[in-house]
Amino acid sequence: MPTQVTTTPAPYQIPPAGAIFDAVFDRSLDFRIELPYETAIDFLRRIDKYNDFEAARVIEALERIDQLIQRINGGPGRPTSGNRDYSLSIGRESSPVIYLERWEFAPNCPIPEKCLKDICEEMRIWGRADEATYEIEDFPCWGKSRKITFRFWWD
Repeated sequence: MPTQVTTTPAPYQIPPAGAIFDAVFDRSLDFRIELPYETAIDFLRRIDKYNDFEAARVIEALERIDQLIQRINGGPGRPTSGNRDYSLSIGRESSPVIYLERWEFAPNCPIPEKCLKDICEEMRIWGRADEATYEIEDFPCWGKSRKITFRFWWD
């Protein structure tokens, strides 16, 4: 009769945004943490105001940007259908910074160049970012794949 029992590990739970904020924001001038969308929004609320950064305006700009980026369309009944197709990282590079990253693989609909510029303009005008840029890295070894990285920074 076996004396050991194997159980599955408990699912990992992300700490609340407030706990993450308290652990890092005032303690480091150089960090970057990838967070689920809603947790990232809560984290941004905790920043409130920092120089030209105003959380309410930045969150509204992110919501507008969220409308510009197509969601996953895996087909009817697929669990990932409707999910966001990008990740958000919040951090500091002395001042607040947000990175939005999206991988595009051959079957995905690529974001058109005009839309990439519109996303940056949205954050620059509405979110009052001092810097709003994007970079595209091509990965030809994976077919027509690329990684788009947006960087929004406030001083």
